[in-house]
Amino acid sequence: MKIKLTFKITDFYYTAPIIVQNYSLIKNQVLNISIFQDDKFLSTIDLIALPNFHQYNLLEWQYTLENFFQFNNLNLENILLDAPLFNMVKSKKSRAIEGELLFIIESVLFSVIEKCAPQVLSFIEKRPIKINALYSSSMKKESLPECLKIKIRPNLNNLNETIELIKSLFKQKPDILLRLDGNRRFELSDLTSYIEKLERGCGPLLFSAIEYIEEPLKNAYDFHSFNQIYSYAIALDESLEVYKNKLTQLRNFPEGLNLILKPSIFGISKSFEILKYASRFHHNVVISSTYETATAIRPLLYLAALTPGTYHGLDTLKFLPKDLSIESENYSLNF
Repeated sequence: MKIKLTFKITDFYYTAPIIVQNYSLIKNQVLNISIFQDDKFLSTIDLIALPNFHQYNLLEWQYTLENFFQFNNLNLENILLDAPLFNMVKSKKSRAIEGELLFIIESVLFSVIEKCAPQVLSFIEKRPIKINALYSSSMKKESLPECLKIKIRPNLNNLNETIELIKSLFKQKPDILLRLDGNRRFELSDLTSYIEKLERGCGPLLFSAIEYIEEPLKNAYDFHSFNQIYSYAIALDESLEVYKNKLTQLRNFPEGLNLILKPSIFGISKSFEILKYASRFHHNVVISSTYETATAIRPLLYLAALTPGTYHGLDTLKFLPKDLSIESENYSLNF
């Protein structure tokens, strides 16, 4: 099977400023891709590159896609979701592609699968996907989510603001589930001091409310030292990339480890593979978006549907204009 792509790049504005690696972004560009088999239209997909996050820009993505699909035929006879390029391309050179370039190519391939070989995905139940919400000051207290992500930073202002926020959340919704995101900002001593003061300020509900603390420590080796002092669960985010080609090492972590998985960093097939190993070793996977559009987020929804009891990090759609987004209802997304 041979497909042909056409491209268009357009500007858009986010519905509110987004923060990417400490930079505020109010507008961006989207690469609109139309997919054809011969002259028959199959589907479209919209891809967004984040400055200071993704390695390549949209023109480089377009060049990669044009070259890949110009020189490769697709085989739909033995599709494997957890194999590179879904086992749809025979070229060994192509199978060496990884990371975000693998993600953009597989985004197109996945769209072809949905259109031309949907039976491959039939084992995944299209159920509503539960999502966490990222806290912002504009959040309405009368419609709080079941699961809320809060950014924490090693400074007194953030500590005091977080204490007051959590206390007000407990008054409104005592059973709320909290995820604290440290973004590798803390030294071990800073984190232990922060948690100690947070416990004193927030009271006994805090321990049961915190599902995990996401990658808080600058030094990953301090993870074990922290766990000797506190029994809060730690989630791996950036560190997960260290294990992407040696997934059997995930067995060395205690069961129930939380893995924050961004498919745009690993590729879609690698994400299916990580999910398989995580399940084997009884770890939990949270699928996390990097501001994908409604069309580009569909593979993430299928991945998230494989762990239906988890709240996934797909709240970013609310920052996109309506023509690129999906409306969520009660902090859940539908296919």
